[in-house]
Amino acid sequence: MVTNPGSSPDFRALFEAVPTPFLVLRPDEHFTIVAVSDSYLRATLTTRDGLVGLGLFEAFPDNPDDPGATGVRNLRASLERVLLTRAPDRMPIQKYDIPVPGGGFEERHWSPLNTPVLSPGGEVAHILHHVEDVTEVVRLRREGSEQKLVEASLRASGEWFSTTLNSIGDAVIATDFAGRVVFMNAVAEHLTGWSISQVSGRPLDAVFVILNEATRAPVPSPVDAVFATGRIQGLANHTVLVAKDGSEHVIEDSAAPILGNDGRITGVVLVFHDASEQRRAERALSRSEEQYRTLFTSIDEGYCVIEMLYDGDRPADYRFLEVNPAFEKQSGLRDATGKRMRELNPGHEDHWFEAYDRVARTGEPIRFENEAKGLEGRWFDLYAFRLGEPEQRRVAVLFSDITERKRLERTLRHRVEDLAQADRRKDEFLAMLAHELRNPLSAIGNAVTLSTKSGLQEHIEWSMEVITRQMRHLTRLIDDLLDVSRINRGKIELRRDVLDLAPVLEGAAATVRPLIEERRHTFRIAMDRGDLWADVDPTRMEQVVVNLLNNAAKYSENGGNILLRARPQGDEIVISVGDQGVGIPTGQLAQIFELFVQGDRSLARSEGGLGIGLTVVKKLVELHGGTVAATSQGLGRGSEFTVRLPRVPRPVAPAPANFAPTAVEARSSRILVVDDNVDTARGMACLLELLGHEVAVAHDGPEGIETARRHRPDFVLLDIGLPGMDGYEVATRLRHEECCRDAVIIAVTGYGQDEDRRRSKEAGFDHHLIKPLDHEALVSLLSAGASGR
Repeated sequence: MVTNPGSSPDFRALFEAVPTPFLVLRPDEHFTIVAVSDSYLRATLTTRDGLVGLGLFEAFPDNPDDPGATGVRNLRASLERVLLTRAPDRMPIQKYDIPVPGGGFEERHWSPLNTPVLSPGGEVAHILHHVEDVTEVVRLRREGSEQKLVEASLRASGEWFSTTLNSIGDAVIATDFAGRVVFMNAVAEHLTGWSISQVSGRPLDAVFVILNEATRAPVPSPVDAVFATGRIQGLANHTVLVAKDGSEHVIEDSAAPILGNDGRITGVVLVFHDASEQRRAERALSRSEEQYRTLFTSIDEGYCVIEMLYDGDRPADYRFLEVNPAFEKQSGLRDATGKRMRELNPGHEDHWFEAYDRVARTGEPIRFENEAKGLEGRWFDLYAFRLGEPEQRRVAVLFSDITERKRLERTLRHRVEDLAQADRRKDEFLAMLAHELRNPLSAIGNAVTLSTKSGLQEHIEWSMEVITRQMRHLTRLIDDLLDVSRINRGKIELRRDVLDLAPVLEGAAATVRPLIEERRHTFRIAMDRGDLWADVDPTRMEQVVVNLLNNAAKYSENGGNILLRARPQGDEIVISVGDQGVGIPTGQLAQIFELFVQGDRSLARSEGGLGIGLTVVKKLVELHGGTVAATSQGLGRGSEFTVRLPRVPRPVAPAPANFAPTAVEARSSRILVVDDNVDTARGMACLLELLGHEVAVAHDGPEGIETARRHRPDFVLLDIGLPGMDGYEVATRLRHEECCRDAVIIAVTGYGQDEDRRRSKEAGFDHHLIKPLDHEALVSLLSAGASGR
């Protein structure tokens, strides 16, 4: 909460305006002057700018022309007594000459009083140095001019009484040499409850009853102190006057001696006034100030008061007058009080000084957010308002470091932009996926229609080739999608082995060769055989190279050149696939491996693809601890993809690489096919019967269990996604049937995630095959027979 700066008085201005000569001293080794009243400035012929900030004795040294001067020594001793005792110390009249503006010193005599101001912890926080100029009295005494002294005293007393009696607020009581009341004005009668006729000639103590406000102990009469010392006396703070009727008033007073012709005290005049309302106001103000002080010292926001500094009319700098404890945390500036901003941060930008200057000049508060590059690039949220009068040029600033908030806003903004871009890519990908799925389905539909209506053997053979080719294309699309999902979720498991990469690369080339030959590309392999040993999953590494070769073949016009190279280079093996195809725009090289990103190539659009093959390549290579990068001179100038893998030493006795399954002929067996898709089940049964097997078919779980009991199969080809009773439950039940305890149960399903494979194993499946089915793999399992378990 920011308060209205006009809601509380300017206490410094109030102090400076008090009619009593005061200095406020800091209790350091120099007794540094921190504040001064206007009355003191007039009494000492000085200026505030010439005193504040100086040590007391630097400002007021002893008169060098007076060898017997003791002012500095005596005053320092009094101030040190205050520090030691934490109690006021009144000094006897001191000769303490003061410098005059024209040069030299002027003789002065003073009556000083030094009073401690204690902190809440009881330590001396400041010292109030109060003086009365008694030079004239001393001069008259020294000259022996008794008559002049009496006249001066009478004249002063007359003027004082005249002023007092004409004053509305002050009460006056005068006593004779014995302390008996001889005079009371109307204000004194009102405050004490006594009339002059009632108390004339009575001791002052009977009329002027005073107590300590806190302890209720009697307070010695200041009149007694005047008789004892011959000096002007004042009451301590928190003094209460008890009136005749028992009512109480907080008062402030002073008592002065009345001197006779012989210089002896003939009486005392006591001047006091009711300070109750003032005390209540001071207490309320003190509570208010304490509340706000507590607020500003406890809040987490930084707070400071600054004083603008100018070079002519131009705001050049500002000085920190006050800071709260959170200031350093919020700004990063240490020990700022009393220092200038350019001293702490020479690179502080001009706009800060200009903003605070507008506040100081116009009085209009401002709130803004801005960056301070000179303060480590911190951002601040600030509220600034003028404090005090315009000529003081002071500004209060409440601020918070919002650097982290700004960073989070930037991060969030970038994240929103990234999500928007990802959303656009997703939409493009879904449209592309629909296109890529419809194309092979359309080709399959045309092939089926042609073979059905024509009946010619050549059309049937051509249709079978189309269906086989498009089925492989669909399978590859689905496999790419599943691989990306598994890799992103960290579900892919590498089956690594230390092996020679040459057979892996040759296997990849053999896989892609039909497409290369179809496109009439010139294809070359350049390998440093015998030096390509790496710790890899051969199947996954073949997948990487197949994807890169497929891209090169698809994205090159017919008759292009493709080069597959592999060579050792230091601690790495470098595999590269280069082509002279459509190339990659320079601006897309950085994103080419990102999910759903695909170059905008006309040939690519005709060739299809989901834009995820390169993502799979990158993630698989990184899982092997390698890197992949793309280079291109631009559209129409070909491209090259380079894979770098960690190289390992060649094993002493390497095992022969053999990662490709060998197809074998299947033996005749009893087989149960359980699938709720009638066409799939019937097609599988016909295929197996062509291979010489005895086949039974069921379309749900209960039917499958019943059929197994009758058929007693050697193999069960079981779909998992069955209605009602799923394949996991069917397999579990079959394992408890006598007819299937030794049967080989093979999952034939579209569910191919790692979790699906784990569940099938727990349910009792021996193998897990993914649709569309790899028939060579199935034939291999059937040929192995029950021993395959």
